[in-house]
Amino acid sequence: MRLRLQIAAAGDPRVCIATILVGDDARDLANALRKHRKAEEAGMHYVHHQFPADAGQQEIEASIDDLARDSRIHGIFVQLPLPSHLNARAILDRIPFEKDVDGLSRCSLGALVQGHPVHAPATPGGILGLLAFDGVDVTASRAVVVGRSVEIARATALLLLERKAGCVTLVDPDMGALLDVTREADVLVVCAERPGFVTAPFVKPGATVVDAGYNRTPFGIVGDLDPGVEAVARAIVAMPGGIGPATIANLLQNTWTAYNRLRPAT
Repeated sequence: MRLRLQIAAAGDPRVCIATILVGDDARDLANALRKHRKAEEAGMHYVHHQFPADAGQQEIEASIDDLARDSRIHGIFVQLPLPSHLNARAILDRIPFEKDVDGLSRCSLGALVQGHPVHAPATPGGILGLLAFDGVDVTASRAVVVGRSVEIARATALLLLERKAGCVTLVDPDMGALLDVTREADVLVVCAERPGFVTAPFVKPGATVVDAGYNRTPFGIVGDLDPGVEAVARAIVAMPGGIGPATIANLLQNTWTAYNRLRPAT
């Protein structure tokens, strides 16, 4: 693991990420535990704050403020989605820019818009990392991102632009003639949050397709791609199985970056 080697080469300093989880959903807890396990494998430390599902806004924000003041904490991550009674935007924006390792605060997203991201949003950063690992040169590609969300769809489109993709189109999943747009894509990223939404006719033969959809169903977590896409695409990053590990890897890499920016000058 590259990150483990980087931390070991630096003398194994104490690098710490804090995770915040509201509620007792077993899948969310499993996600948090995966992050903790991967942090340990990388030679990092972690602290975990878990709150009941009915926790109030002030209680969550006070916890973030405590972590923000703690010099032993280098990254703060809030597990989404939050219960509906909480103002998720206000909670994310409470995280200091330098400790926002998920890259979802207004400050972090604003830096991405300006082309100077410090902590690229973890999931979009993971998507770009997977494409690079697969040898996809986005600078020569026509990329299409299907979705509305700021955290995934818009941030992925911005990150593709920041990485100098040849052409980037962000498209609403409800637009008419969607198929005409998606079939032009050399790289197709789908984050519409609709199970089985994209079928084989939507995909250009030989395209690379990334399924970044996350849908909770009675049968478990599923993505946005219909299985028939496999017969058309050159390569597929599946959900579940592909984006989750890449997101965690990017989250921890951002935490290492944060540590190096926050440590006192010598």
